[in-house]
Amino acid sequence: MAQSSDISIHGSANAGSPSIGGAAKRTVLIIDDDSWINRLLSKYLVSYGFNPISSTDPFEGIGMAVKEKPDLVFLDVLMPDLNGDKVLRVLRSIDETADIPILILSANLNKEIIKLLMNGKASGFVSKPFTHEVVIEKIKEVCSPSVLNSLNLEMPQAR
Repeated sequence: MAQSSDISIHGSANAGSPSIGGAAKRTVLIIDDDSWINRLLSKYLVSYGFNPISSTDPFEGIGMAVKEKPDLVFLDVLMPDLNGDKVLRVLRSIDETADIPILILSANLNKEIIKLLMNGKASGFVSKPFTHEVVIEKIKEVCSPSVLNSLNLEMPQAR
């Protein structure tokens, strides 16, 4: 079932996204069967100026990617029913999602994940557990300048 951040979104990420100061917020899709990871990553992404949407179901996540056309996808590798490598292949084979940067999430950097990265299908890798610094660094590595220019990628201040 889809998990949504505190910001709800309806319609395409490119038309009708929530806005700040008149500029459309950039959308990130998180596909991870762990709802805790979805909530934590969503919290980080909101602080950077993104509109996070998420799904704990890989099939639903594929549908969300096609419908919402996010600016970035975080994709878990180990999920029930459909592993992240298969989701990645499906997303790369669909015209609407083929060029979206996809960051792989995993607690293990094993041969299969390296193979995905080497084949150029994944845009990068984020190791679990992750920090604000790592998430910001990876976003900067894979997102286009137009996406980056619309974000606040400074480290949040400690409270």
